[in-house]
This record gives sequence, structure tokens and C-alpha cells, in this order.
Amino acid sequence: VRGDHELNEVKAENLPQVASPLEMASEEEIRELIGAGPGSLGPVGLELPFIVDRSVAVMSDFGAGANIDGKHYFGINWGRDVELGQ
Repeated sequence: VRGDHELNEVKAENLPQVASPLEMASEEEIRELIGAGPGSLGPVGLELPFIVDRSVAVMSDFGAGANIDGKHYFGINWGRDVELGQ
């Protein structure tokens, strides 16, 4: 989900790939798994499955977290820098 959008939990929970009931990870759980806080997460180098919403799937030359606190990548393109998720 784009950083200026919010996840619609009802819609997310209705996706077949998402466990129901949907349980959001805490910041502590995210840090344990990724090594960075929620504001620095992004798809490049992420070794977890992820679901991309429509507004993100059509983006090009976009910015996203680098999975390191306070670091971001810019100019990201699907296919070149990261495979488009589901």
C-alpha cells in the first residue's frame, strides 16, 4: 500500500492469501523479522511474500524503504529492481 494510503483491513482479510482473522504485526515483531521499523520497509531485497495493491502495481520510478532504519531507495521499477508481488 502506498505510504499515503491506509490498508483496508476488511478487503485485505478477504484475499485468499491472507489469514483470517487478520492480525497486524507489532513494530517489535517487524523489527525482529526484518531488522527495521515499519517506516523503512520496502520490496527491494525483501525475502518475504508480499501483496501489491493496484495503485502500487502501476508505479514506476518510485521510492520505498530499504529495509534499514532511515534508508530509502528511489527510482525503483517493477521487474528491473524487484519482481512484482501478487
